Amino acid sequence: MVDMKLASEVKGLRDKGFGDDPKLVLKIFELMKQASAEIDDLQEELEDIDEFVGQMVVEDKDFKWWVKIGDGTFDYGEGESSDPSFTMSGNWETMGGLMSGEMIN
Repeated sequence: MVDMKLASEVKGLRDKGFGDDPKLVLKIFELMKQASAEIDDLQEELEDIDEFVGQMVVEDKDFKWWVKIGDGTFDYGEGESSDPSFTMSGNWETMGGLMSGEMIN
């Protein structure tokens, strides 16, 4: 079941930003993981995507996480992926802006 307290917390993060703590982005991915297990339309979309793993690196905060999407799954974790499909790295200002939607036009 999707944790509504977590959903509210993620909404607050999207509205206010992540501050100086890149680990907060993992809350977004936890919510997505929960939602992907319950929402049929999202599950169908995930089934249509060929699986890939994205490795994210926040260089100035020494923080890494990965996201695995496709073939019906959504997963994530802190640290390094053993076999990423791609790696995206940047400073926290850029990565945090991407995660909060501030840098998307």
